[in-house]
Amino acid sequence: MEAARTTLYRLRKQMKNITLNQASLKLIAMGLMLLDHIYKIFCFDILDFLLAHTTMPQEVIQWGIQLIGMLGAASFWIFAFFIAEGCRKTRNRSAYLIRLLIMGLISEIPFQYMICILLDAPLTLHLALTNIFFTLFLGAAAIVAYNAFRSRQALQKLSLLPLLLCMLLAYVLQTDYGALGVLAIFVCYYGSNQYRLYRLGGVILLEAFTLLIQGQSLQADDLLYTFLYILYASLSLLLLSRYNGKKGTLPKWIFYTFYPLHITILVALYTAMH
Repeated sequence: MEAARTTLYRLRKQMKNITLNQASLKLIAMGLMLLDHIYKIFCFDILDFLLAHTTMPQEVIQWGIQLIGMLGAASFWIFAFFIAEGCRKTRNRSAYLIRLLIMGLISEIPFQYMICILLDAPLTLHLALTNIFFTLFLGAAAIVAYNAFRSRQALQKLSLLPLLLCMLLAYVLQTDYGALGVLAIFVCYYGSNQYRLYRLGGVILLEAFTLLIQGQSLQADDLLYTFLYILYASLSLLLLSRYNGKKGTLPKWIFYTFYPLHITILVALYTAMH
């Protein structure tokens, strides 16, 4: 027992000494997002392959695939944090917003292909299902507009109006993570890292509750899925708690092009296989 306590103490001490810069955290988020999309696009192919080449029961394989694939739940919250961080540190917020909007437009075509694969439907333009860059854009736009309203005496009392409008627009367009995604970016803007993570954790709980309500039941599977979502999404809070405030080395173009590029490659691979 004493040896276990000593080991646990050493692990906690080592964790306190581990720090991650912005570049490292973004790369981790990219890896988790890639895992999430591989899981969503190829889950049935992976299931069929493992059923054909292993003796494990189907239920065990399904749960194993889901447990690994759900690690991607942490990715968005890390991106949300750093969009807010970008709004805090960028010298040109207008250019920052334009880049996010342009990448949203570029990413929409491969995203629509991916949606059709997930829905098992022929290629159709879903104007009410839009990619994550539009969520990031609306979150950043809410912050920029909030600051503009706060800087004018006559508009200070309406300073939260842009946030509500951006959340409404995200809901109408059904952007990835929707209104709560916009809120997550906004709450990561002000305060110390600790309080920003507290607020982000609150939004994660809201998202989990929303998923549970959408399931329209309180059956064991729905409750377990919600618990696992909270657990995996909270991994983002653990990682962000090690953020040291340093930028690190990551070319800007890698962050912006990764999303449409990896979706395009996965969609092309799926099309070639099927």
